[in-house]
Amino acid sequence: MEDNLAHKALKLFKKTFNIKKNAKIIIDKNIPISSGLGGASTNAAAVLKGLNELWELSLTTEGLLPLAEELGADVPFFLYIEKTNVALGTHFGEKITLLPKIELEIKILPEKEWPSFSVSDKSYKTGQMYEALDLSNCGYNTKKTEQALEAIKNNDATSLKPLIHNDFETLITPSKNAHLSGSGSALFFI
Repeated sequence: MEDNLAHKALKLFKKTFNIKKNAKIIIDKNIPISSGLGGASTNAAAVLKGLNELWELSLTTEGLLPLAEELGADVPFFLYIEKTNVALGTHFGEKITLLPKIELEIKILPEKEWPSFSVSDKSYKTGQMYEALDLSNCGYNTKKTEQALEAIKNNDATSLKPLIHNDFETLITPSKNAHLSGSGSALFFI
């Protein structure tokens, strides 16, 4: 599919490094599509890393970052997933600062429990969610973010739980103790 992020990663990689060969990409999706769990971004990062290895370019993660940033704001994080399970994304989310690993038990609620959005139906796109977001209601949880970063650095999952927040939750109110994953529609709790 031409609009698939993994396919876009292949095209961008080939164009950037002037590669004439091709590669076949097979995706076995085990998470719900458009759930806000980063499936497409993970696939794109895996394609970049895989092509780098396949075509023996020996690029570092930092060498792949410009391509990842071009593909999407959360693609860079997934380049680092083997090194950490936690990172701080700044700017639009693409500038990554690795954080220490923290042990959390996260449960994704069943899809039937996910909220329905007034923005569209469950086939909505991330762009629609950003368009619906009232920026005047966003970015006020900086103190919570600072405290959450401190809890992560101290491997303190108990203190972290009440500090989890997401500005997209100004569009919907998840059930008690649940949070919206990314721009949704999956809900999770710790």
